[in-house]
Amino acid sequence: MKKAPQEKSMQGYQGSHSHDSRNNKQKVIDRLAKKGGLRALVDAKCCDCAYDELVTGTWRKQVENCFSVDCPLFSARPKFGGA
Repeated sequence: MKKAPQEKSMQGYQGSHSHDSRNNKQKVIDRLAKKGGLRALVDAKCCDCAYDELVTGTWRKQVENCFSVDCPLFSARPKFGGA
């Protein structure tokens, strides 16, 4: 049975952007985790949790602006820049 043209076009559109976005985010996380050490793993976890490529700012800035105070890693999250 052939698929209707609408289904085909929607199917091709559906995962394309989200798949690319997820791959880019995953590349950042992988790069951070490969550095080794506890700091790199905390950075990678915070990036995984807080970073959204569709929001303005780098993963570092987004993590720095994290307000999930109930997170066990909140006090250990990456902070950048001067005070």
